[in-house]
Amino acid sequence: MRHLKTTALAFIGILVFALGSAQAATEIKLGHIWAVDHPLHLAAMRFAQEVEKASGGKVKVQVFLASQLGSEVEQWEAVSTGLQQMTIGASGFKWDSRFTLVDIPYAIRDLNHLKHLWESPVGEELRQALIQKANIRILGNWYQGTRELTTSKKLVKNAADMQGFKLRIPDIEAHRVAWSMIGAHPTPIAFSETYMALSTGTVDGQENPIASIGAMKFYEVQKYLVLTHHDVQAVNVTINEKFFQGLPKDVQQILIKTAGDTASYEEGLQFEAEAKWTKTFKEKGMEVIEPDRESFRKAVAGLDKYFTDKYKWGDLWARVQAVK
Repeated sequence: MRHLKTTALAFIGILVFALGSAQAATEIKLGHIWAVDHPLHLAAMRFAQEVEKASGGKVKVQVFLASQLGSEVEQWEAVSTGLQQMTIGASGFKWDSRFTLVDIPYAIRDLNHLKHLWESPVGEELRQALIQKANIRILGNWYQGTRELTTSKKLVKNAADMQGFKLRIPDIEAHRVAWSMIGAHPTPIAFSETYMALSTGTVDGQENPIASIGAMKFYEVQKYLVLTHHDVQAVNVTINEKFFQGLPKDVQQILIKTAGDTASYEEGLQFEAEAKWTKTFKEKGMEVIEPDRESFRKAVAGLDKYFTDKYKWGDLWARVQAVK
């Protein structure tokens, strides 16, 4: 009888330990808007795998792709309130107008300028502002690509050709103001609804990084790829700050380090995707146009003053342009 009791107690101890171990894993819900073969989704999956590996299984990141958890802005709001732990995107402008600057056409010169901006004091100020105003922490920044224009019928060679053009844009002020200055009629439409809007003629075209254009199959309903190079972008890998602060210090460091380490992997995927998709576009019958980019730059030359005056940015624009 004593042996049976000892065995039973040992079994109960093992069961309790097993249940405790099972409950010890921290689950993180990470959502984004990109398709299954998009570099940003592939990077999100790599991030999840590496976090679980580095934590010895203590942290499990579940990735929800293709707007399963809502639009980009909706997911940022969910992270802010804590309904969702993590997201990837660029919607910090909802809480601080200075995030708008990275969406202004030609404000960022190239990828190196973008990287150095986030490493600069300006980048640190933006990160701290997002924590204080939105309860959101930026763990890292991943290259989203350079935004280009596509059109269904109209051949666009310069800014003047955009007069009256019905253009799908994300619901972002910088895009709306900039394309209005160029002469287009910008129309905010959710990313997931853009293909339908293009196919039905609701809009004449759209603008996105090449990998996004390819992953969403916009080439099926667009004739021209116009290489405007108007916006070099990164997305922020973000986490709810209260949730983050509740994690053990070693887990916090794993998340930060893995987000940083994944950046170079994702950047390589973007470059590969840009080359692959540009080739595919041509094979599918799209014509690739090298426009007069200077005409586009001149058309939006007053944007720095517009936003500086509206939001009282002071010397922010000059500080960003001074980043080398």
